[in-house]
Amino acid sequence: MPNKFKFLFLGLILLAGITFYLFNKKNSKSSIADSSRDFSIENTDRIGKVFVTDRSGEGYTLEKRKDKWYVDSTYPADPEFVEVVLSTINRMTVNNLVPKSAIGNIMKDIAALGKKVEIYDEDGDKLKSFYIGGTNQRVSGTYMVLDGYNIPYEMGFPGWNGDIGGRFWPLHLVDVRSKDIFKYKAGQIKEVSIEYPRDKKESFVLKISGLDNYEITPFNETMNSATRKISKGAVEQFLANFEDIKATKVVTRNLLGADTLVSNIPFAQYLITDKDGIKKSVDLFPILDNQNRIGLGSEPEDFFAIVDKQNYYHVQNLVVKKIFWGYSYFYK
Repeated sequence: MPNKFKFLFLGLILLAGITFYLFNKKNSKSSIADSSRDFSIENTDRIGKVFVTDRSGEGYTLEKRKDKWYVDSTYPADPEFVEVVLSTINRMTVNNLVPKSAIGNIMKDIAALGKKVEIYDEDGDKLKSFYIGGTNQRVSGTYMVLDGYNIPYEMGFPGWNGDIGGRFWPLHLVDVRSKDIFKYKAGQIKEVSIEYPRDKKESFVLKISGLDNYEITPFNETMNSATRKISKGAVEQFLANFEDIKATKVVTRNLLGADTLVSNIPFAQYLITDKDGIKKSVDLFPILDNQNRIGLGSEPEDFFAIVDKQNYYHVQNLVVKKIFWGYSYFYK
């Protein structure tokens, strides 16, 4: 082979080698970059727990048990808030890359003030972990970085022009908890008992044993049952009132016996059993004002509610008065 062809051949081999090296180096960097922006989880049905905390140690845990979500393993979680968190995890996207000159300051801010999000599957295995920082100047994107990387990104959510951090962290942490007092669809309730401590004769027990098969008896067994026919329409209207009753706010402590205007005598005590045999108790205590503190001659505007002997709420009379039915209300 002539020398000039030998040199040309060697040159081609060298060029091919350089090209191969640069290609693989570029792909390696691209792979790292792609991994560092992999924030979202496509199948959120796999998620069993979400843990969110800030640098001061404040935070919450959402945990799924039998398709129901709980806060800190104790309190029912607000379904709407859970949906916001899961949809954010599913749909958040990278809006913009962060300029190299800004990376250092953004990472310092995240380290000092950021919130950490950890996501686990139903078996307790970690699926994802990332940090949430502040927003850009237009408040149209939020700086986030995956755990284990030092490459922050400006993140957004389709249709949401604001801070993604607010979708994981409500204004008040207590708002992570559900405000549902009663939420029963038609046909879910098997039995309802209501006791009015100040009006025994109107206390009753309602049992549903099938379609249009209702039995109502006085709460106090010593009282005589009514001989009149039960109004099925009245029963159905009464049960429909339990479909969606929410509290005004969650209360974080028991107000009974404290220096408050809450009466220690309940106005009404409910015990509901659903078709699966699950019981729920709700006790409503009047919140008095200065005019009716001594007596209960006027109707209170608000109630302190204790649900299942451990969860506390503030409830408006306008919301719950529709379930203040008495024994006599069901007869024609």
